[in-house]
Amino acid sequence: MALYDTRFGLPQAVADYLNQGLPNIYQNIYNPPPFTIGPITTMPVESKPLVDPLYPQTGGNEEGFSVYNPDPNRTRTPDRYSPYAYNRVMRDTEKFGQTVGPNPDLYYQPLLEGIPGAIQGYIKNSLPGRLIGKAVSGIESLLPVNQRAILENELLGQGFRLNDIGQIVSDGGNINTAENIMAGYNASKITADTFQKRRDMINEKMKDPVQKAAKLKALDEAEARILGTATDRATSIFDAKSLAKDPTYQSFDDLVAAGLLEGDDNDDEYEFDPTDPRNFFKVDPVSRKSAIDQEAANRNVQREIARRNAAAIAQEAANRDAARQAAKTRASSIAQETSNRDAAREAARKSAARKSAVAQEASNRDYARNTGRDRARDSAQSSATGRGATSATSSGLGGFGFSDIRLKENIELIGKSPSNINIYKFNYKDNPTTYQGAMAHEVPWASIKHSNGYMMVDYNKIDVDFKKYND
Repeated sequence: MALYDTRFGLPQAVADYLNQGLPNIYQNIYNPPPFTIGPITTMPVESKPLVDPLYPQTGGNEEGFSVYNPDPNRTRTPDRYSPYAYNRVMRDTEKFGQTVGPNPDLYYQPLLEGIPGAIQGYIKNSLPGRLIGKAVSGIESLLPVNQRAILENELLGQGFRLNDIGQIVSDGGNINTAENIMAGYNASKITADTFQKRRDMINEKMKDPVQKAAKLKALDEAEARILGTATDRATSIFDAKSLAKDPTYQSFDDLVAAGLLEGDDNDDEYEFDPTDPRNFFKVDPVSRKSAIDQEAANRNVQREIARRNAAAIAQEAANRDAARQAAKTRASSIAQETSNRDAAREAARKSAARKSAVAQEASNRDYARNTGRDRARDSAQSSATGRGATSATSSGLGGFGFSDIRLKENIELIGKSPSNINIYKFNYKDNPTTYQGAMAHEVPWASIKHSNGYMMVDYNKIDVDFKKYND
């Protein structure tokens, strides 16, 4: 048996293997097998719309969850808060001892029970466990302090809920509460500017005063907890852990005391200037193990600056509210003063009108007295001379007589003179005697104004006699 194929120089075994599956080309070309068609089967085709119908979604993702309807399996609630980190920081301080008292349960985490307790005991007591614990501790010492995790734990202690990516989520209740008003915000990125922007938008957009007041109150409470209590506690824990990891670590207060950062004890007057290079200081690299430590220190400084700015902004808001109230009070006082002036003017006008009325009445009384005196004198003169003068004429005025319509009453037209002048009968006010004569305003060519303001008629110029009226 040949070991090699003489045609191609291949081992015979390989050539046999390759040749065994080759078809008989000659037979297939010149003597092909009959062509047959087997049974045809149709596979069911699932109908599917080209475009999925669009329906309103109930939540923020495909499962229907959002920051206002969070997934309970991915949400950390306040009952998962661990107070031990902050208690360990504060246990040696005088304030903590006076406030809480020597309770060791507050200093250290309680021992675990059951299987977790057994594992914990094995790690602490056995040689392999101790080796594993030292290895874990060694690895942990090489890692930077997780400032975000510290802050999120303290936020849980302040009643906030967080999802697994660090967002604040709602508890499903009223949105206008400190716990829910910041739902959707990344907790580690919230600053005083975040709160101020929300306040500005609420003041600009919201019209309902009740809802506006509720939201602003919730924002104030949330800011006090997030940038106040939670941030202060997280900073204390971060400083303690950083110092334990690196003895050369310097906190914000240490940097101020060392002169590396300028401090300011007056929070109300503090204003962060982003253009001031002192606000972006760098500590000597020798005092830091890595750039990560430096970045953590800078974040710590920025948080402290944000806290101080928050206090300054709150004071400024209080000052603005006080200024608005003072302006409102001044406006009310000015309005009242204007109203008082208008009332005084109206009273003066009425008083002047009353005085004018009194003066007019006195003038009328004087005229009535003068008329009576003239009537008596004219009556005596008439008896002596036989001339038809009356109380309404005066010998000193020739043929003039008072014919002003304002002095007369019970006026009645009784005829016309040959020159077509109206003849009236009347009596003077406060005088029962009836006279006849003309009206001064109807004969202006024969009328003059007396010094007392009333019109008189010169009966010598008209063809109407002034005399007592006889029926």
